[in-house]
Amino acid sequence: TKTLLPLAEYFGVTVEDLRSRNLQTGVDANVTLAPDFKGKIPIISFVQAGKWCLNPSAYELNDIPEYISTTKNHGERAFAVRVQGISMYNPGHKLSFEPGDIIVCDPDRDFHNNDLVIAMLTESSESTFKQIVFEDEQMFLCPLNPNWQPQIIPLTPSSTILGVVFQKIVDF
Repeated sequence: TKTLLPLAEYFGVTVEDLRSRNLQTGVDANVTLAPDFKGKIPIISFVQAGKWCLNPSAYELNDIPEYISTTKNHGERAFAVRVQGISMYNPGHKLSFEPGDIIVCDPDRDFHNNDLVIAMLTESSESTFKQIVFEDEQMFLCPLNPNWQPQIIPLTPSSTILGVVFQKIVDF
């Protein structure tokens, strides 16, 4: 503030104006610098997700047609998938995911009660996106859509949590 005060007095504005107003247009600045990007994350399919978590280096760069960037910290094996279906659609709530939304998942994060996760169920080679719930020393997967059935999917010992979803990206 000491440095800016003489400048503000010289130009006939306040120190706050120097910090937040475009002095040429007189308009308040409502844009700030974006945080640094944390590398490229591949967008893969739900079918590829299990294989990716086991061995991401097995994929060639040209096997992955699309990447996204994020400003969030993540592990080296982070990946993204496009949401399919409406089991996680919960209109009117902060946590709601529509088909086509991109979710970013980190296999290197520990999961906790009520986290959003991508899991591979024993009976399928495909992955699913759900909320994980702990109850009475058991773990369940639950959709966010209150009308989706089944509402509770028990996790078997051979089911695998592929990672924790930590970001949603919506394309317009």
